[in-house]
Amino acid sequence: MTEGDEKDRIAELEAHVADLERDFQEFPAVTSHDLMEPARAIAGFLALIEESCGGRMDEGEKRYFKFAVDGASRLQRMLTELLQLSRVPTKGKAFAPVDLNEILSLALDALEEPIGAAECAVSRDVLPVVSGDAVQLLKVFTELIENVLSFAGDARPPHVHVSGAVEDVDGVRTATISFADCGIGIAPKFHDAVFVVFRRLHPRTETSGVGAGLALCKRIVEHHGGRIWVESDSDEGSTFRFSLPCAVATEP
Repeated sequence: MTEGDEKDRIAELEAHVADLERDFQEFPAVTSHDLMEPARAIAGFLALIEESCGGRMDEGEKRYFKFAVDGASRLQRMLTELLQLSRVPTKGKAFAPVDLNEILSLALDALEEPIGAAECAVSRDVLPVVSGDAVQLLKVFTELIENVLSFAGDARPPHVHVSGAVEDVDGVRTATISFADCGIGIAPKFHDAVFVVFRRLHPRTETSGVGAGLALCKRIVEHHGGRIWVESDSDEGSTFRFSLPCAVATEP
């Protein structure tokens, strides 16, 4: 094989890999979108059955029917979350300076009712300005606060402290944002697992989510050129941290 043939072969393989990566990225979006219609149809017909036959069901039949309704609802939520995950790289806006103080305030406003119901205390430091998509970063903030509410435990009212620090990482001004809570904590062996889509560490009876929130946070943060991780131990609270590039010429 000549040098020219080898280069052509490498170029062909690279093009093939690019096609496979594109298909792999598109698969969740196409699958979740196509499955959404039959999922809605199942939920719709279950509602019609309940309206027509609900009064004639005995207690056992009602119990089984509730399992079916809950399953259809959970399937719809999972497909919605999967669609959101797949759209992170393609549906976002062009990156621009984002004041994370404003993003945190918007997240707290959006979650005012559940925060109040849980009697959750939120403390905050001044946060930096980063480069990113404000809508996607708002999703990260709301998901992390909702995570605090979901896994607060019963020992004491939930509390979360949101802080930020800026440092040079390989010559790039990088912000690290931290959400520190006093909840049930996460054993070290599960620190990576919590960011895997639909991977649940607790029974569905204990939490209402479908297990995609932290995976969505990871996808968004990595799309922004950063990373996300958790520092925690069982029964000792958790601190979720994520890094993002700072906006140019911006100080914390």
